[in-house]
Amino acid sequence: MKNLLFLLSILLFSTSSLKAQEKFTITVNVSGISNIEGTIYASLTNDASSFPKVQNPLYSKAVKVEGDKVTFEFEEVLGGGDYAVVLFQDLDNDEKMGMNGSMPAEPFGFSNYVMMGPPTWEDCSFELNKNKETTVRLYSF
Repeated sequence: MKNLLFLLSILLFSTSSLKAQEKFTITVNVSGISNIEGTIYASLTNDASSFPKVQNPLYSKAVKVEGDKVTFEFEEVLGGGDYAVVLFQDLDNDEKMGMNGSMPAEPFGFSNYVMMGPPTWEDCSFELNKNKETTVRLYSF
């Protein structure tokens, strides 16, 4: 009986470990695009300590804006962790977020974010344990 319980616990542990090692796709839908120009620069991060800045993104994308909605994917993302999407629309084609003092001068957005103060990791992150689809709304000042 002890052997059976031991084998069951190993099997359960192995199954949960394998789940964490699975890779998934994150589909990002960008809404709120009012200027049909420029490029959306997006980063996927799991670094809560530097959020909302992304110093070492796990994945990055650059997608040309050709309509009022943009969709792209981060593929082969390791499951079992928390992630957040950070993006901005580069309107002046300098490949960096334009700032007006301490405020963004170009449209920006975060996963799960509703503009009610500064974005926090707790508000913007999500656990990845299956394929995920998220909509990121662009905000402008």
